Amino acid sequence: MQIQWCFPVKIVLTLCEIIHPKPDPVNMKRFLPLLLLFVLNGCTSSTNVYVCDSQNARKYHLKADCRGLSNCSHRIVKVTLEEAKESGKTLCNWEK
Repeated sequence: MQIQWCFPVKIVLTLCEIIHPKPDPVNMKRFLPLLLLFVLNGCTSSTNVYVCDSQNARKYHLKADCRGLSNCSHRIVKVTLEEAKESGKTLCNWEK
């Protein structure tokens, strides 16, 4: 599993470097568990996208009311971005 850094984590790390340019090992032992908790809670949420539940569907959509979904004659399903990409779908051209 690849961890992607969230923007707030980068801010926290930058602020910590400004406040403590030379980290104290005792403070780091207190800080690291909090940072890990922040990363796991704030960065693991996945983005939901919308796809047409058709065998021929090739695109995913960021909004349920995207113009590209108007041709869907099947039901529209909410999935994670990872699931959509794993199934070979790409971003709808209307949303670029």
